[in-house]
Amino acid sequence: MYNPWEGQGAQAVAAGSAALRHGEAHCALVGGCDVKTHELGSIALEQQGVFRSWRQHGAGCIPGEGAAFLVLEDETPARARSARVYARLRDCVVKTVAVHATRSRVYADALRPLVQAGSCVCVSAGDGDTALADAETDALRGLECSVTVVARPKAQLGNLFAAAAALQVGLGAALIRDGRVGSRVVANCFGYGSAQAAFLLERS
Repeated sequence: MYNPWEGQGAQAVAAGSAALRHGEAHCALVGGCDVKTHELGSIALEQQGVFRSWRQHGAGCIPGEGAAFLVLEDETPARARSARVYARLRDCVVKTVAVHATRSRVYADALRPLVQAGSCVCVSAGDGDTALADAETDALRGLECSVTVVARPKAQLGNLFAAAAALQVGLGAALIRDGRVGSRVVANCFGYGSAQAAFLLERS
């Protein structure tokens, strides 16, 4: 299936989590792969306006290529077989950018149910696109908590599009397991397209 945006990778993670929660599966392999570093990919992104930020602000999306997958499993059997548990996926919110909605409003609507008053640690979704970065910043500022951004993976790896969400959720889980952050992290899986998602991870 051809899928150009980050939201579809996020929906795969959300679907796997829902299958576990509803007892439809005990284990799920979720994620995505994408390649945008060829001429046809670049042409398609240009036609969709992804490179507009470069022309207007001298900074923007750097397409990447790669694959990222997560193994989601019920915690009890995972512990029973001595699996390496990184974090618990506590909750996720997936929102759609409607015709008259601003991205910052949609991002805030996705984040608000996941964060607690006081503080919020997050993995940023920013990929260098000024408009998307401003929308994420506005959404974070509008929350009733102070925000600490602990990682910006797209700045180092480029935008992996369909693989981006699994990478960002996995990075948040790894930061928790390694003790580099507190007990809770929000992974912001925002980007181009209509589907936007955020995931709450916590120490297991």
